[in-house]
Amino acid sequence: MINMLYSHYHRTMKKVFLYLSQLGFSELEAKIYISLLKQGPMTIKELAQITKLNRTAMYSYVNTLIERGIVIKIIKDSHKKFAAIEPERLHFLIDNKLDAVKQLDTEFPNIVHSINTSLVRDTIDQPLTIKHYKGKHNAKEIYYEAFKADTVCTFVRLTEKEGLFASNVVTFDEAFEKNKRLVMKEIIYSSPVAVRDAQALSRNTKNKYQFKIMPDDVKLDGDDILIYNGKLVIITHKGDFDCVVLQNANYYNNFKELFNFMWRMLPEQK
Repeated sequence: MINMLYSHYHRTMKKVFLYLSQLGFSELEAKIYISLLKQGPMTIKELAQITKLNRTAMYSYVNTLIERGIVIKIIKDSHKKFAAIEPERLHFLIDNKLDAVKQLDTEFPNIVHSINTSLVRDTIDQPLTIKHYKGKHNAKEIYYEAFKADTVCTFVRLTEKEGLFASNVVTFDEAFEKNKRLVMKEIIYSSPVAVRDAQALSRNTKNKYQFKIMPDDVKLDGDDILIYNGKLVIITHKGDFDCVVLQNANYYNNFKELFNFMWRMLPEQK
């Protein structure tokens, strides 16, 4: 029974220390804070004994915690002790992190612009650029980039269980609303969800979105193939999302010609 209680206590404290580290506590700061909660107000000497740290160093750590509002100083009858704030009050550290994240989000577009204009070198002279991305978030960002183009041509294979967005119709409608120049042509594999979404988009965008259906006997290697702004992008959905971006005039022009040829050969959708 004692061993079980000790094991539970050990797991709980490990979880507490991990959480405090996520709030910005160092290992020693967390130990000081927990010690003050457990023992009550203590002097620097007592804290130094518990943590096995010399007094001078302890003063430095305690003063830092006081400045951060985590530890308070208590003076009574000329005796100086230190105490931890109640755990409930630590929520201000979460608020600080949320404020910091909001500030990062606000500054993000300007920082990206600064990086692109000041640091990123022009790669237009490179004969072939291949970039390999992993993850659904990167696949989404590729689509968001494509939405900024004037013309996007795609081959798309979509089933009921697959897809990058919670709603293709809503996401694409928003893209057309933001970019008035955008025209999309998609050759889709026939499936109930793909045809349904394509028909809705065609109606919503007044034919700025157009689609045709791939013949059943044609199978391309890739769930999404995008052709836009000199880029050829192949995205597969198996396991984690896998994206290959090729930037090359020959690849781009050849695939665009193939797409246009298939587009002319396929029947119009009623």
